[in-house]
Parts: sequence; C-alpha cells; structure tokens
Amino acid sequence: MDKIALLSAGRKEQTGVYVLDLRGLADLVLITTQEAGLTPGYTLRSESDMSWSPDSQHVAFVAYKDDQSDLFVAQSDGKGVQRLTYHGANIGSVVWVDQQTLAFVSDWEGQDMMYLIERDGGNLRRAR
Repeated sequence: MDKIALLSAGRKEQTGVYVLDLRGLADLVLITTQEAGLTPGYTLRSESDMSWSPDSQHVAFVAYKDDQSDLFVAQSDGKGVQRLTYHGANIGSVVWVDQQTLAFVSDWEGQDMMYLIERDGGNLRRAR
C-alpha cells in the first residue's frame, strides 16, 4: 500500500480523514469534506472507526451527528464521499470483507450485531 489514512479530530475546521500518498512529497489530502459529499452536520471524532478497501481506493469511516453515527465511504483521492447508512445508531468495528462488501457492528436492533452492506449502500443485511 502506497497510501496511509490519518484521522484528525483536534480542531473543528480540520477534523476529518486525511490521506498521504507515500510515493511522493504530496500534501495531506482531506477526503471527508462537504464539497466531496459528506452529509452536512456529520463530524468525525477520535473514536471514529475507519478501514481501507482492499484496493486502497476507498476509506470507510464512521461519522457522528447528534450522538448517533452512520457509515460512509470516501474515495482516497478526495473526489467523493457516499453515505451508506441512514439509521442513526451506534456503529463500530468497520472492516472490508472484499472489494464490494463491508462488515460493521451496530446496535440498531437493541443489541450489538454484525451487519453487511455493499459499497454502494445497497443490500444491508444482518450477518449470520
């Protein structure tokens, strides 16, 4: 992998996921902006979980609004952010199962359970 992702949750105007390309002397790129598609009102916190896709082209992350969270995916070049969930529950432990599928833990049904969702936000289902 030629890129690293860093979570910055210190100052409000600089909070987000940054990507650094290790192949050159490029600047850190903030990939979680409203201009790229992050839903207004959502912020990242120090406890925000994040995970790289197997091809290093996307970063999945958890963002918060009003003490609840949703799952998002951002392109590692900063050109797009997509919201995957709309349930506003607690989400954690995000991992990529393969290039198209993510797994995460949520308490939507009153207790922590594992769910699967496709990278485009479709086919949300409880894992067996």
